[in-house]
Amino acid sequence: MRFESPVVSPDARRPAFFDGMDEDQARLAFTCAGCGAENSMSLLSFVSRAERWFDVLDDGSRLQVVRLFRNPLGESLGKLVVRSHDETSPCFGLVDCSACARTHLVYLSFGEIQPARYQARLHGIALLAPHPVESTQTLPLLSLVMPLASGRLLLRFQDGTWALTHAMLATDLHRFAAGPLGIAWDARSGLDVVGLHDASEPIADTRHTWLLGCRWHAGHRETGLGLQAFAAEPLVLYDIDEAGTRVETFMPQTLRSVEGWQQRLENADCAWAIDVIAQADHAMAGLQTVVSAAVRRNGALHDPFPILPHRSKRQAASAGISLAGWRAEPGEPPLRCTTGSSTESDLIDDIAHVVERMQRRRVADNAQAADALMFSVLTTRFEICVHWYDGDHHHAIGDRAYTLDLGELRTSWDADDFEALCDETIRRYARNHKPSELQVWLRIESEWAGR
Repeated sequence: MRFESPVVSPDARRPAFFDGMDEDQARLAFTCAGCGAENSMSLLSFVSRAERWFDVLDDGSRLQVVRLFRNPLGESLGKLVVRSHDETSPCFGLVDCSACARTHLVYLSFGEIQPARYQARLHGIALLAPHPVESTQTLPLLSLVMPLASGRLLLRFQDGTWALTHAMLATDLHRFAAGPLGIAWDARSGLDVVGLHDASEPIADTRHTWLLGCRWHAGHRETGLGLQAFAAEPLVLYDIDEAGTRVETFMPQTLRSVEGWQQRLENADCAWAIDVIAQADHAMAGLQTVVSAAVRRNGALHDPFPILPHRSKRQAASAGISLAGWRAEPGEPPLRCTTGSSTESDLIDDIAHVVERMQRRRVADNAQAADALMFSVLTTRFEICVHWYDGDHHHAIGDRAYTLDLGELRTSWDADDFEALCDETIRRYARNHKPSELQVWLRIESEWAGR
């Protein structure tokens, strides 16, 4: 199905052709774009048929209609919706000319603007192309969108490819919705998938696990919910104690088959996700509802990606689970993570994960007054210690420090190489990846005497 260029284009200032109380008597009239004949039909009959017609269209055809008339996208109750060019609802439907039988796509808006007062406005008319159009390559639709704290968007298309946009959204999102056609961050502010595709660069994978919630329990144990967007089963329920980390992965619908899954989300401080997952439908669409709900609740997710025009691609096989290295010492939450990362990008990812955990535990660690993070690199131990810091008065804040243990490098690296890796990595993290409201301080030393 292809349409010619509109012969009537949207104009919110165009006068309404109906404005009153007898909507059941209202008529929709238009001039045939092919033969010039005048056509007229019941307005309510058109509206009823139009709603059914648009509802049964596939997503690709919906996108074609929306782009044909440049309809705005918006967010409503967490869902992506197509808006009209005024404040009432859009109606799209096919009408054949009574004289020449040419098929028209008619777009109008219709709705109740005051009690018992209805208004209808004609916004667009386009003829169905009379001859079959040769197949043209179309862009894949969206299956997942993740807003990141840098203002960028991580995109997964329905053909399985991933992309990353430039910074384009405010980081303090209060509304957000996404669907196959595009995204919206306000009632009438959005961008369709074509615009997102044009504003993005392809990427391959990331091993980053976004923390959606975590809680420390008595008995030096932590449970939480994470998101590994690139994994086949992206929802991660984990349990950390002195024995290490135990991880289970799910799609939203498979999580619902686990006995006591609601209580497990409660234990992960993610009670907000219970209703969302209970109503999640098929695969990626269900995951999108979880991501969108997390963004509306907690704001945009951390951005672990390099700030580069083109990100160098890594093989998917290199992706790991950044939760795996955590352990809890007796009586403590998980404070130490062992990693074998040996590149700047991988180490930045590990640092980002540690800082996400620290932010989740900021109140519990009595670190609300901190305005900075102090990274202390102990070169002889191959460790990076991170703690909350008061940048104005130069002292540590909070009850706990967190440690990245890179001892696995000790057999193949010397202390000078390790120092150079940490120095450049932490400086890059501070330039491009740190939480915007925090400073980053760096201290490199051969021995760490504690805080």
